[in-house]
This record gives sequence, structure tokens and C-alpha cells, in this order.
Amino acid sequence: MYIVTTSIYRTVNNTINIISQMFIIIVRWLNPFYIILTPFVYIARLCHQLPILINSRTPNNSCSTYNKYSMVPLPPDSNFIQDRWQSFQYVEWRFTDVWTSDKCRERCDAWSMTHFKCKSNFIENEGDSKEYVKTITRKKPSEVIINSTHLIIFFKNTIVIFMDHYFCDGLILADLIKEIFYEDNISSKTFPKYKNYPLISDYMAIEFSGRTLIENMKYPSLIKGLSDKTYVLTETFKKNEDLPWNRWAIYARGIYNIYEALPEDIEYLRIGVTVGFDTDITFGNNRIGIIIVTIKRLSAYLSQNEKILNYMEEFKNQALKKMNDANTSYDIVRSYNMNYIRTNKMKRVLDVYFTSFFFKEELTHNVSGVGGYVGTLNTAENIYISALSRGSTTFYTYVSNVKQLNINKLTSYGIALEYEFDNNDPNQF
Repeated sequence: MYIVTTSIYRTVNNTINIISQMFIIIVRWLNPFYIILTPFVYIARLCHQLPILINSRTPNNSCSTYNKYSMVPLPPDSNFIQDRWQSFQYVEWRFTDVWTSDKCRERCDAWSMTHFKCKSNFIENEGDSKEYVKTITRKKPSEVIINSTHLIIFFKNTIVIFMDHYFCDGLILADLIKEIFYEDNISSKTFPKYKNYPLISDYMAIEFSGRTLIENMKYPSLIKGLSDKTYVLTETFKKNEDLPWNRWAIYARGIYNIYEALPEDIEYLRIGVTVGFDTDITFGNNRIGIIIVTIKRLSAYLSQNEKILNYMEEFKNQALKKMNDANTSYDIVRSYNMNYIRTNKMKRVLDVYFTSFFFKEELTHNVSGVGGYVGTLNTAENIYISALSRGSTTFYTYVSNVKQLNINKLTSYGIALEYEFDNNDPNQF
């Protein structure tokens, strides 16, 4: 009896200690000032979301209604309202097998019907895909893509896709990749579910904003100066035995290449790792959050693999620690009027945007290509990295208009220069 009683006492005592420790952690984490602000932020959420809900109507989804230039954008979509090519996600894939245009059109139609209730905006072109892109980007998108969410151009052995980011986010892009390049046995790509808890989510929004502001003051951007050109580069990386094959290695290799082409006085980079969410589009078409990590530059005396392994650990540790930030950052742009912040201030928070997709299935045929943005970027410094992984191969795209980035160094590493656009040409959009 004594033993049983003692055991129960110890269990209860341990439970009390655990609860006490959790309480201390919560008290330390909670900020009294943020707590006071939380009800007001909750009211701000209601003031923003209720009018949207009241005025929402079931859309008349037809190809003639997709004209973003006549719409008032919701906060998640405000960055992509401009009549510039930088508002369009660009995909260019070259394949070895000769696909018929009918087969490709059929798959694109199926994707478009699923998301937009109309057949794809699909055309054929017998010319050269690169020359086509160089020509088309000298016109405004509204002169080329009219009342549509996308434009798909089929060339021999190449498919070019412009996806209006106003309507098309990462979830829709991932579904297009699956529809075009894979057969029916591909596993579904799972995106995390968006979650919201009244008042708790509002507190987390305040905490995230305050912490991000402090981190941004601690680590102001060292990326300064626009290049005369915007460059689009690609790299194909195969799985090897020297490094682990996981998301952290993919992030690390991309940042390794960028650091190797930046001056030594760039001691750190603020990187926004994008995360797509499975949720409705009531409050905006773009369902994307970010996790912000600060990756410090490593010593030049370390080997390539040593640097990548260290960058991997930093990505892993920081991203896992801040994993809830993805949901919170998306919740902020979904739930409050953040137009000013998104259009004017966000560029000073992040040095690099990093988007990645992973499909575990191998492709049945060889492909290579681009997955990023084309056209000029002349309003703010921008480094964008896209990493699309299929089985044991990752396809990187680097887009940059940063003067400090040495493009010659990147190409000397075997990274291919696909396009360059003159940022000072008034006729280049």
C-alpha cells in the first residue's frame, strides 16, 4: 500500500511539476502589452473580414470574368494586380519525348476545368520558345493574356506557361505539374490545413509582427542596389551519396550558390521559405505563408559539403522552431488589411524568397526547364529561388536583379543563364 501510495504521489507530484513548468513557460512567452492589444486586433479582424463575407457572392466562373484589372484585390492578392510580367508565374519545360499537342491540351483542359470551370487558354506555336518569350515580354500582359488566368503555349518538345499569380497560387501550380507530367498513379501532394482560433490567433499575429520587426532591426538587409538587368538561371541537381537528400539539403544548396556569388561583406541573408495552405479562397486567392529564417554566412575556409551541411542544420533548426509562423503569417494577410505593408514594406524584410515543391515519384522521361518569373524587375531588389524536386532530381531556378550578385560566378559553377532582361528599357515589361 505504501509503495502504491508513494507511486501515486510521485506521479501526481511529477504532473504538478510539469504543469508548473509549462505555466512558467507560458507566462514568460506571453507579453502583457500584446495581451492588452489582442481584443483590438480581433476587432480589426472582424472589421476586415465581415464586409468581405457580407459582400461575397458565388462567382460566375467563366472565361470572360477573369479580368483582374477591373477588380479590387484582397490583401493576399494585392502584390499581383500590376500589369507587369513579374505578376505571372512562369514555367518552361523541355521534354525529350514528343508529345502531341492534343494530348497536352487534353491534360491542360482537365486542370483548367477543375480550377476555373473553363477550358485552358492553350495555343500552338511552331517557332522557338526562347524567342517567343523575349518577344512577348516586350508587351504588357493585358495585351497578350485577356480575360484568362493563364496562357499555355505548346512548342515542339517544349511547353511554356504563364500563370497569373493573382488567380493562381502554389496549390494550383502543383496540381498543374501533377496533371501534365505524371500519370494517374501519382500520390496526392498534401498541403497543411489553415487553422484559426479566435483571440489566440490574434495574439499570435501581434507576437509574430513584433518579433519580425525586432529581427528586422537586428538584421537589416545588406542587399542593396539594382542591377541593369534581371537574370533567370537554372540548375539541375541529382541526388548523390555525399549529402543527405531532404528538404533541408535542397534549401541549403540553393543558398550556398547565392552566397558563393555575393561579396564577402554580405554576412547574413533573411530568407522567406514559402508554405502553401489547403483552405478556401474567400479572403484571397493566394494561400501562402512564410517562415523567415536568418542564415549566416560561413567561413570561406570550409569545404562545399561542410558549408551545405551547416546551412542544412540552420534551416532545419530555425524552420522547425518557427513552423507555426507559416500559419500565422498567412493568417495575417488573410485576416487584416495589410495592403500597405505588403506593397511597400515587405521588400525590406526579406532578401530571398524560396519556394519548393517535392514529388516523390520519378519522371518517366527526361525534362529540364524554368520555374520562376520572367521580364524586368526594376522596382526593388529581388532574389527568388524555386526548387522543384521529382524523385532523385531537383530543378533550381534563380531569378535576380541584385547588383551585388556576380552572375559570372554562378555560370562558372555550371548554372545556366536562360534569360536576361534590360531593366532600363522602357519598352521591356
